[in-house]
Amino acid sequence: MKIHRPKAFTLIELLVVIAIIWFIGVAASKFNFSRLSQNERLNIQVLQINNVLQEIKNNALIGRWVGTQTITPDAWKVDISQSASWTITSSYTLDNQATWIAYSESWKSENSIFMSELYCEDLTWTRTTISNVASLIIVWNTIKLVSSSCNPQRDKYLWLTLSSWLRETQIKVSSISWVIESN
Repeated sequence: MKIHRPKAFTLIELLVVIAIIWFIGVAASKFNFSRLSQNERLNIQVLQINNVLQEIKNNALIGRWVGTQTITPDAWKVDISQSASWTITSSYTLDNQATWIAYSESWKSENSIFMSELYCEDLTWTRTTISNVASLIIVWNTIKLVSSSCNPQRDKYLWLTLSSWLRETQIKVSSISWVIESN
């Protein structure tokens, strides 16, 4: 007569299976965390640009004074440069002329995040790529888009595209309503 023993896994087989599952879990979690980190860095960069633009907009709308002398600027300017460093800088003028004084609000791209596109758009959704510098000039509650590629009377939106190796996000600035949107 044969004795049938119940079939079961040995302790070694169970430990090998658990080790394989643990290894797959660790590898998958590291991959997802690095991806999340890159997305978060892109989101932070978008928020920084939004904050710079909002700060300058608020300064222009309320006529904020600068420095200890309570000097109220006549106009504010935001330069978005497509140079190698992709920077956004701000300045103001006291005489409403061409003399622009640098202001502390600025943004510079990180190594892994860069501005891949800069263009203006009119009300009929016609886009024109900007190849050098775009400027937003704010005088109290009016804003004008100035660039060698754009027409300030026709073009009403400025688009910035920020990219990382995972995705890209666009920021749209309206010169009609000063609304700053990102997707």
